[in-house]
Amino acid sequence: MDQLKFTLRSNGKGLLFHKPTINLQTTQQQIKSLPNFKSKLLAYYKRFYKLRNFECSPSLFKVDNSPYHTPTITSDEYVTLLKRQFQRGDFNLKRKKFLGLPPITEDELINERLLNTLCFIFNHTTAAPNPKLDKLIVTEQDEIESSVDTLESKVVSTILRMDYDCPNFIKYDFKFDWVKQIDAWLDNNRNEEKEPLADMEKENQKSKKGKKSGKQGPIGLDYLKYKQYYTTLMRMNESLKTCF
Repeated sequence: MDQLKFTLRSNGKGLLFHKPTINLQTTQQQIKSLPNFKSKLLAYYKRFYKLRNFECSPSLFKVDNSPYHTPTITSDEYVTLLKRQFQRGDFNLKRKKFLGLPPITEDELINERLLNTLCFIFNHTTAAPNPKLDKLIVTEQDEIESSVDTLESKVVSTILRMDYDCPNFIKYDFKFDWVKQIDAWLDNNRNEEKEPLADMEKENQKSKKGKKSGKQGPIGLDYLKYKQYYTTLMRMNESLKTCF
């Protein structure tokens, strides 16, 4: 008898598929055989897209300062981010802006960075073994204990939540001009011997008003937070040889 394609979780949300969505070994061979950089990039995009169906535990999308608001983040948010990264993203520019490092070659991007990132996302879509998988979920702690989320899922869910909350002024600034503005703002405050964080908290209130109206507000804590986030993300990329 053929093995079932998936299993329903008895006490939790989601399906557990028994067959991998993509084959990583054949993927590497197939992409290497393609004639040019553009065709290889398109092949990677298609495989990242195939990995769009996943279900993280909702608790992964919670943040400490807003525990009662958990947004519904689905594969749609993943696909939107994926398209934006492949159509407009510039990994070398981001690497230079946040780490001050020289560009990597197309060969390294295709044969190492994108492959490692694909493997990372693949692991994110797999289920971690858990003997409490079918535990009845009544409380948030029950959800955590019966979780099948992998370490990669925790990282990817953070990336998706940060992108979900990201101000449009940052999200669609593909040249990262907002980083220059933050650096200039901090330098100005250092020169004037002010309290940068205290001052920034005041500016943050104005910034939130700007976001609500759809306009760019003054530099605030949100922007400093995203600079720290992207710097951390890029350092992770250097450690794991990925390209998020």
